[in-house]
Amino acid sequence: MTKPTPLPGQRGGRLLTVVSALSAGVLGWLIAHACTDWLLAHAGHHHGNPGAHGHLHLSAAILLTACLAAGSVLAVFMAAMAGRVRAGPRRHRPMSSVAHRSSLLSTTAFVAAEFGEHAAAGAHDVPPAGVLLLGCAVHALISAACALVWRHCLEQVLGLAARIRRTASYRNAHKPPAVVRRPVALRRTWQALAMAGRAPPTASARG
Repeated sequence: MTKPTPLPGQRGGRLLTVVSALSAGVLGWLIAHACTDWLLAHAGHHHGNPGAHGHLHLSAAILLTACLAAGSVLAVFMAAMAGRVRAGPRRHRPMSSVAHRSSLLSTTAFVAAEFGEHAAAGAHDVPPAGVLLLGCAVHALISAACALVWRHCLEQVLGLAARIRRTASYRNAHKPPAVVRRPVALRRTWQALAMAGRAPPTASARG
């Protein structure tokens, strides 16, 4: 059984959903990266020595990505209201699958970034095992949490859009038909005014 080909509007809605998922994933990775740097700094290990400018840039990136993630969820809601996203109960991946996938992608990106930083710095050894273990744990937890929060928000806005559309459809279906009434009362009023404006015949006209 072949799946129905999505319409161009529905493809745009799916693209918005993908963009929203990516923005939530990037937000989780950035938050996890900031938490890892904070934990390593308090543990006495200067992770990459980002400095004040590095922390400022990371904070700005987190804020910008958070705004993008919130705006993308709002865009999905507007697309669902327009019928471009299926805003009803449908088959979703389980929550555990979403969390596992997000954790795997985030930890893989963290490990790749660590090895890339060491290679760029000219170090021939591998990153410290403690840094890798702590970073992987933090990235797995925070990325899973961000993915679950995004999934919950997305289901809430889709459910809200579905309820609004059902209510609007019900009201349109049960709206009483418009009855066109003839302006009888208005016509009678004009006739009465016309009769009242006629003067009785004078005596000369009678004679």
